Amino acid sequence: MSSRGRRPTGPSSPPDAGGAWQIAAVVGLLLVAGGTGYYLRMTTLAGDSSATSTAAQSDPAGNQASPGSSVGDLSTFRTITQDPLDLLNAGNQSDATTRIADLEYEWDTAQAELKPEDITTWTVLDGKIDTVLRELRAANPNPSQEQAALNALLTALG
Repeated sequence: MSSRGRRPTGPSSPPDAGGAWQIAAVVGLLLVAGGTGYYLRMTTLAGDSSATSTAAQSDPAGNQASPGSSVGDLSTFRTITQDPLDLLNAGNQSDATTRIADLEYEWDTAQAELKPEDITTWTVLDGKIDTVLRELRAANPNPSQEQAALNALLTALG
């Protein structure tokens, strides 16, 4: 006899209905875990936001980083910022533009260390550094604007 025509003998097994319940349980657990994670993250962000708001209220203009900054040691950045200013004052635009690349490199390198210390202060300083870079790299540089941007950064650096 061929096996094609045979029917299985013995009790027939009912379709497995437990699979649907298992899927529903896993989906439910994922929803609970995801909702909990979302709630915790939003609570953390709300706490960070209120700390940023408090810092902004103490300096509503958002223009100054405090001397002896809470982001860490900024002496390297003050030195690098002073150098292009001195070069501009001496009329050496090319060397000032070249030296400012060191500021960009050092700032980018230190970001991972400085930013978590005080994100508000770091953001203010980062904006001022962006302004300095933009001014010194302009197609038609204006020395008085470059000097003003460098002086503003030096003041913010403390």
